[in-house]
Amino acid sequence: MAKGQRSQIAMTDLGPEKLCTKCNEWWPDDSEFFYLTHGVTIQPCKACYEQLPSVIRKREKQRKQKKPAGRRSPALMSSQ
Repeated sequence: MAKGQRSQIAMTDLGPEKLCTKCNEWWPDDSEFFYLTHGVTIQPCKACYEQLPSVIRKREKQRKQKKPAGRRSPALMSSQ
């Protein structure tokens, strides 16, 4: 969605629903389905956001940085 463009919101029996700009699915307009910024839900929905290439790269980079510090010897583990 381009900056300044408004997202589509529809009022249903269940409350406000928002159209995800990536998957074009309607989801409840709350923090369960959309991330919040300054108390306002943002696009895309959480499921689509997690599939963005930039998010995937960032997650993989963090995973590589968290390498195990090394194995502890069995003698040290049994004394605990």
